[in-house]
Amino acid sequence: SKRLGCCNFTTWKIQGERVRSGSYQIAQKGRCMTAVTRPTLSEIKTQCRIDHNYDDDYLSQLENSAFNLMNTYLNRTIITDLNAELTDNDIMYNDQLKIAELMIIDSFYNDRSAEKIPGAAIFILNQFRIAQA
Repeated sequence: SKRLGCCNFTTWKIQGERVRSGSYQIAQKGRCMTAVTRPTLSEIKTQCRIDHNYDDDYLSQLENSAFNLMNTYLNRTIITDLNAELTDNDIMYNDQLKIAELMIIDSFYNDRSAEKIPGAAIFILNQFRIAQA
C-alpha cells in the first residue's frame, strides 16, 4: 500500500470511496485512517497525572522507549511521517497506537520496575501485530 491523502477539505477518491477531510487520510488495508502525531509532553503528563516538571526528561525517555517497544512487539515499523511510502510491513501511527503508547508510558512511570506491557495496551497492539514465523 502507499500513502494517499487529502488536506484542507479537499475531496479525494481513496480506494473507491470519496473522502472529504480537514486532516490527512491514510488508505491502509482497505480502510482510511487519520494519521496522528506522537504524544506531546503535555499529553503524557495528563495521562500520568503529573503536575510538576521534575520528571520531564525522564518522561521523554519513556516516550521514546515505549515507541521502540511497540515497534518490536508489533514486528512492524510504525511510520509517523505523512510523506513516507508504506511497505507491507509498515503501519501508520494512529489513535489506537497513541493510546497504547500512553498506557505503556503511564505503566512504566508509575511502576518503575515494570517488566511487561500493560494488558490493555497489548489488547490494542494485537490488532496490528504480525506474528513471527
